[in-house]
Amino acid sequence: MKKFMAVLLAGLVLMSIFSTAFAGCNHRWRGWINYDKNPPTCQKAGQQVNMCTVCKVHIYRDCNKLPCDYQPAKCEEKPKCRMCHGDMPNGKVKQHSWKSATCVSLKTCNDCGKQEGELGNHVLTCATCEQRATCIYCGNEFGGYASHIYINGDVCYICGHHK
Repeated sequence: MKKFMAVLLAGLVLMSIFSTAFAGCNHRWRGWINYDKNPPTCQKAGQQVNMCTVCKVHIYRDCNKLPCDYQPAKCEEKPKCRMCHGDMPNGKVKQHSWKSATCVSLKTCNDCGKQEGELGNHVLTCATCEQRATCIYCGNEFGGYASHIYINGDVCYICGHHK
């Protein structure tokens, strides 16, 4: 009978401790967040934790795995998940966005900077009576000067030369 009374008394003490710790609190939960020791990913389910801001008790719940988080595709690749690095199913391979070659640079992708091919042609301004034809990319001059263009038959409208 003494053992029974000791066990009963111990049980009552434990019940009073737990009821004071948990039942005495009007819990104010801060909200569910991913549990950092077992976070969900796109590959596996995880756990979330919520904490009472008053008594600091924690509760846990299981949560489903997350959907893949696809980042925009890089050139010559499909979009990839930021977490598992897997290709997006049905994702399209991104093509290069080429900028044409010039006399000073090869054909270049605007997105990744890849270059290929050969140098392009010069793109020339029109020659005038004051300036020879000049490449807009490299600045080299080509050919000779153009003839004067006279207005009213006796004054060049570019340089003002009189006939």
